[in-house]
Amino acid sequence: MGVRVAIGETNLLRENPLMGSSIFNFFTNFRWDKYLRALLLVSLNLSILQSTSILEAQIDGDPFEDPFAESTPDGIFGVDPFAENIQNPQDTQVDSGSISIEKSGRIRILGPGGVPDLSILPSLRLDFLHSSEGSPDPDVSTTKSEIRFEGNLLKENSFLVRFDLAGNKSTGVISELWLDRAFDSGLHLTAGRLPITMGLESFPGQEKRITITPGLLDWLGGGSAWGVRSGGSWVNHSLTGDIQLSLGDNVDVGGKDFGGYGLLTRFTMRPFSRYLFGGPAEAGELLEGFSFFVTGRWDHNAKGKLQINSAGDVSLYRSTDLEMENANWVRTGWRLPITDFFHIENEWNRTSLYGVGDDKTDMPGEITGFQFSFRLRLGSETPLPVSIPLDLPGQISDTSPKDQKEDFPVDLLLRYEQLSPKERLLNEGLLETEHDLSDLRSLRLVLSKQQTQSIRWILESAWTRNNSPINLSGNLGQAEDIFSFRCLMEIGL
Repeated sequence: MGVRVAIGETNLLRENPLMGSSIFNFFTNFRWDKYLRALLLVSLNLSILQSTSILEAQIDGDPFEDPFAESTPDGIFGVDPFAENIQNPQDTQVDSGSISIEKSGRIRILGPGGVPDLSILPSLRLDFLHSSEGSPDPDVSTTKSEIRFEGNLLKENSFLVRFDLAGNKSTGVISELWLDRAFDSGLHLTAGRLPITMGLESFPGQEKRITITPGLLDWLGGGSAWGVRSGGSWVNHSLTGDIQLSLGDNVDVGGKDFGGYGLLTRFTMRPFSRYLFGGPAEAGELLEGFSFFVTGRWDHNAKGKLQINSAGDVSLYRSTDLEMENANWVRTGWRLPITDFFHIENEWNRTSLYGVGDDKTDMPGEITGFQFSFRLRLGSETPLPVSIPLDLPGQISDTSPKDQKEDFPVDLLLRYEQLSPKERLLNEGLLETEHDLSDLRSLRLVLSKQQTQSIRWILESAWTRNNSPINLSGNLGQAEDIFSFRCLMEIGL
């Protein structure tokens, strides 16, 4: 026998409209698909990690050992009570973990036995912008501020979560989230919201970049997407490669929706390394550190706006909401270290669109471009990084400044950029910017200084020019030359 209580037509949510509307809006506006996809990817990676751990535990034993063999005890009771080297269990000290705050602002949490190793890295970034075509007063913003949670689990597993405090991107507050497993063979397996890195500086993390804003080529290949990636580095970092499967929810380097389901692959090689083909016998030779890379990206059912901005946030190239059957990007380049503190870099990019719009128009090579740059480091004993790209996951907590000596370099970057878009999108009426961009050129000068372990500032000046006048937003008219100056003060890591 049960008891049933009838309430009639009374509706609690209707009687309390505040509670009802808030709960209803939460469950209707919450993007369940995005977080369910993240949960599935993390669960898949954890199951793979568990299976590999079980397999490694089975392989560690002797496969020819007799499973029925009896073990001989060390004494009558298994342990000799009169042995001199016996350890008293009460004297055994167990590391209970620790919490420390470093000079750089990094909060490091170590669990019992060093597991897990978690670092919390808050970064406050003050961005000052002055443009000749903008307001006479400089714009100040903190939209680049973020908090990163990164660390290692059982030493072989690393993770990273990036929270954008502004939350002004299509991804919301979480712009990067992944879990990585490293194997003894040098192979990595990563799952989550991964960077779509195609060039030298197209990754989302400001902490890895010298520049403040993305370059003209970086707008054509960058951002992040949910996916799975497998790759690694071999032969003493002479060979690096990976393949990444994008599962959707792609955003460009500016955090706006653009892309589809697809594949991304990267390959980097140092052909003159002495570890690969018997290159220069001594380290420090001119060609010993030479490296080149090739990256390719193929997206199916891509959607969104293809846009390129200047260093002063002026919209140089912006399409309407496109729907394409396929889109692909090919980017290649090289880096030549003249010395440990002076590098020359070169990159090319080609973007093609297929099945665009209702007419399914093919536009191979719609946008092409290249850039050439010089990179210089002063006042430091730490050489410039050679390996490219730089976003391969690893034991990231081991790079804590606490274990490094105080070496605060000054980095200089001089880069020339050029884009040559064709007019097929313009002729089809699929561009919101109506000016002609036959040859868009930009010259960028960047000065970066690590003042202390917790303070870094970057000065960036950029001059952008086009053959025909560029339409400016806000009824500011047109301009053939656009000049901008930015200063970024970074407090934290």
